[in-house]
Amino acid sequence: MSKNTLEIEDVLRVGKVVSVKGRSIEVLVDKSKNGSHLLYNGELIKNISVGSYVKIAKGFESFIGKIEGEYITEDKVYQDKIYLNEKDKIKRILNIKLLGYIESGKFKQGIKDLPLIDNECYLVSQDEFKKVHYFLKEINGKLDEELEVGHLANERGKEIILGVNSLFASHIGIFGNTGSGKSYTLASLYHRLFEKYKDEQRFKENAKFIIIDFNGEYLMPEGDDNIIVHSEYKNTYNLSTRRNDSDKFPISASEINDDDFWSIFLTATDKTQKPFLKRALSNEFYFSRFDTIENFRWCLGNVIQNLIERGSDKSDILQFLSETSSAIGGNATLEEIRNDYSSKLKWHNSNTTFYYETPPTIYLADPQFKGVVIDQPINQVNVDLNSVSDLQKIRLRVVFEYYNEIAKFDLNTEHISPLIKRLKRIEELDRIITISDDFSDNFLDIISLSDVNTSMKKVIPLLICKQVYDKKKASKRFI
Repeated sequence: MSKNTLEIEDVLRVGKVVSVKGRSIEVLVDKSKNGSHLLYNGELIKNISVGSYVKIAKGFESFIGKIEGEYITEDKVYQDKIYLNEKDKIKRILNIKLLGYIESGKFKQGIKDLPLIDNECYLVSQDEFKKVHYFLKEINGKLDEELEVGHLANERGKEIILGVNSLFASHIGIFGNTGSGKSYTLASLYHRLFEKYKDEQRFKENAKFIIIDFNGEYLMPEGDDNIIVHSEYKNTYNLSTRRNDSDKFPISASEINDDDFWSIFLTATDKTQKPFLKRALSNEFYFSRFDTIENFRWCLGNVIQNLIERGSDKSDILQFLSETSSAIGGNATLEEIRNDYSSKLKWHNSNTTFYYETPPTIYLADPQFKGVVIDQPINQVNVDLNSVSDLQKIRLRVVFEYYNEIAKFDLNTEHISPLIKRLKRIEELDRIITISDDFSDNFLDIISLSDVNTSMKKVIPLLICKQVYDKKKASKRFI
């Protein structure tokens, strides 16, 4: 060991270990090192303080720790000694938390061994300090791309550089109290990433980031929206379940016709409701006839006729008319037919059949029944099918399948009726999504849910993430 090395170690020596309690170490500071700074080769070196890093040497092993606190006690061993300085009467003890160790010239987090009593403690050198804050790793034999994310709060000149893949291709947790800057930190990380790679073709082709913003923190209310990255590189969606003129997030046609999508959205149960949804979305019998008003009227009349001939509960007939009207945004004629059936369509217990109470009374077996009770009122229904959205048609599809199965197969409504009631959620979904396969090539989507109600906030992130995952999986490319 050279004389120069011995001199440096003598200057950097802090003291010796006096207590080992797991990862908590106590170090007795040399009395000559109680000053705030040390003098070496005419230069001032900052001495130990709370928050500083230290090295503990154990043979050829080096442990790295951080000073979390300190305390002083009276030096009772030499109480009769004449001190040259009052501060020599005290013992200064450092509380140190072990962070890791240096192996093969690299800092590694964790503990595989512990120091011993009387092991010497040193200030870390500048080179060792850099090793502690070096976070780049090799991936497949290649050093990770570096990204400067900031600097140490107590060492303004020490920048922190992280690996792009290690940071962004993994989980990130940012913790703090309200107002501590969690959202700003996240925005800053992605801002630095996008500023570095936003114009690289491979990044734009392969990377996709989605920020689901529950509080509207990443959208500017007016003017050019350049938060995180310039507006030309991103898509912003300010969704709202309260307004009809808000932005809409695009969902692909294949995704919207996927029974898993609707199972998630309608929180369908596995045993009964999911199989029913699958049947409803795959059955084209009624859905294929939602193209013209004549065909739509035929579908209405057919379901009503089947329910009446089956002898279904009258409430099912009335509810079918209400559900159909609600699915297309309300229809006055359907409501009139429902009210008319409510007062005039009755069940004859003795004959076990429906009859229509109007002078004269018409029974189901009467040849006039279908024309008077079903065809005439249904032919008055007028719906602009061009204004019925794709989501409304899917709701109709489920409603028609439900009442068709009641009529033909005597479906047990106890298990499926809760799902039918939840179909009303589609009205809110229709305000915030649009069915489209035309997606922007921008690598960032910011989706604000600040004006979306609580129930939809729970479901929409699942649906969006499912679509992104399915799309990436199909393309066999990875973020």
